[in-house]
Amino acid sequence: MTRRLLWVSLADQRPGREQRWLSLLPGTRLTALAARPPLPPADWVPATYRRPVRRFVEAGALAWVRELAQLPPAYDWVGSLELCSLVTGQAAAYARRTAAVSASQSFTSLSRCRAGIA
Repeated sequence: MTRRLLWVSLADQRPGREQRWLSLLPGTRLTALAARPPLPPADWVPATYRRPVRRFVEAGALAWVRELAQLPPAYDWVGSLELCSLVTGQAAAYARRTAAVSASQSFTSLSRCRAGIA
């Protein structure tokens, strides 16, 4: 069985890290909808973003990916980074329309929690 995963990158997101880890999952074929080509093994659909303000980056960017609505329903999973980004909202709506599972990764630094400062 092959899991077909669409990774919807945030504006200014570097290729690698989360996208790379997911592409290495056994039985996964990842397609990155991104401004820059992903690290192999992944397919690439070039993306552009509507950004009325360029002040914020990655999860905080005021940005929408333009090409998502035109993609065919060819994926079992749709993933993105950070729960509160506008791109993640777009990805979740695409997943609902195409009956795919929506997933979002979120990371935080736990250094303060380990020190008991949380």
